[in-house]
Amino acid sequence: MSSIFLFSQSQGRCVELELPQASPSDLEVLHGALPANVSGLSFTRPDLKAPQQGSVKFHSVSSPRHVAEHLGTLGDRMLNASQPLAALRFFDLATRMSVDLVFHLKRAEALLLLGRLEEAQKETDYVLRYNPENSGVLFLKGRIALHKERYADAAQFFKRAETFAENDSQRVTASAYLRFARIYQDRDQLHLRNLAPNDYVVEIRQLQSASCQLRNEVQGSTIAPLQGMGVHLEALENLFSNWLRELSTNIPS
Repeated sequence: MSSIFLFSQSQGRCVELELPQASPSDLEVLHGALPANVSGLSFTRPDLKAPQQGSVKFHSVSSPRHVAEHLGTLGDRMLNASQPLAALRFFDLATRMSVDLVFHLKRAEALLLLGRLEEAQKETDYVLRYNPENSGVLFLKGRIALHKERYADAAQFFKRAETFAENDSQRVTASAYLRFARIYQDRDQLHLRNLAPNDYVVEIRQLQSASCQLRNEVQGSTIAPLQGMGVHLEALENLFSNWLRELSTNIPS
């Protein structure tokens, strides 16, 4: 039977996760996705030395639900270490051990980070089928739509994610992404409007102001999904500045 061992050399502790649903080739694929410097994880039982006081503590976990929880934690650890492929492998195994939709949602997040948008969308569709008011999956569907440059769809998903948010963090994040998507949506629609040059200037300045305001709000945020938004907002501000300079040369003084 395949197993994964989680251990602490200093504490003399080891936990064996029993994986009857996993084949040796599954573990080979997982091993190949792990970063070289990962610690506290082995595919063979480690030879631990007893600490100065006490003895080596070893136990096995065979309950599918508890094994899946451990695998999910390992997947989260890999996501936090910017290792989405390794995270995906752990979430793959977790979905075999448990029917909990959270592992499909985490799998979708890893797929999104890997740029595998269609696969990520299938996972979110699966979760949404059983839980249509899940703020987390609605938010993730919005992010997928953003990556596909479908800004109107993204805005709709973020609005629904905001509506069904379960806590302040989810609500703040969904609200910020809703504004983010609408800036892109309004930017693209601006080209379709037949405005006088001076009216274009007014609209572009409003978009620039909205981008600057949102960037200032998310700057220094401790909420992970908001931490990378500032770069994109700054790029938008620069784009709008370039548009204004181009228009200023074409508008009679």
